[in-house]
Amino acid sequence: MNTKRNRIGFTLVELLVVIGIIAVLVGILLPTLAKVRESARRADCASRLRQLAAAVHLYANENKGKIPPGYRDNNTEEHTIWMSQEVLDSFLKKVQVYKMFACPNLEDTQPNKPLSNIGWVLGYSYLGGHELLRKVVDPADWKSPLKMGEKGLYSQTAPLFCDFNDWSPTDKWTAIAHPRHGAGGFYEVVAGQTPVDRGSAGGNVAYVDGSVVWKNIGDMTDHQTYSGSKTKYRGMW
Repeated sequence: MNTKRNRIGFTLVELLVVIGIIAVLVGILLPTLAKVRESARRADCASRLRQLAAAVHLYANENKGKIPPGYRDNNTEEHTIWMSQEVLDSFLKKVQVYKMFACPNLEDTQPNKPLSNIGWVLGYSYLGGHELLRKVVDPADWKSPLKMGEKGLYSQTAPLFCDFNDWSPTDKWTAIAHPRHGAGGFYEVVAGQTPVDRGSAGGNVAYVDGSVVWKNIGDMTDHQTYSGSKTKYRGMW
């Protein structure tokens, strides 16, 4: 008598084959999903920078063309990643949400309170209104815009804000908003390596005319970003 038992379920070999196929598909899809997510964050980042540039224009319209000053709270130093409480408050009247001052990739790294007598660390570099920096930076390096329509400053050569691509050879830290690989930006202590060394993809730059342009890291140059020293703090845009 021939008895045949109905088989229920899968064999071990079949399960391993299915798991292998799923693993291959995941391996193919994950990099694509990561690229799509980063593309969306870059677009969000560009939108935030456009709004910040618009806020500068509104401020200038109310102050005879003057661009918001870039000093710290102590009013004796300028560093492009810092903003005074007074200037931040004037911006917040226009953009209203503090997270607008950081790239979406850097929101989680932002402090929730200012440092005493210094001000706020931003998630972008603010490049406008730096009178002290203009006195110590070589004009061939860069020139911070102080007023709308200032003679000799044109929209594509006068940036207002840019993504973090900053580092300190002295204090030994590096900050990047858009790395080539991995999710999100970072601030880390890695012997003060340059953004190029740490794998930056580049960043968005907002200009005086309100335009925002993505620049690859290879198209950027490094600049002095601190009024107290040419080498202590550097940035790229």
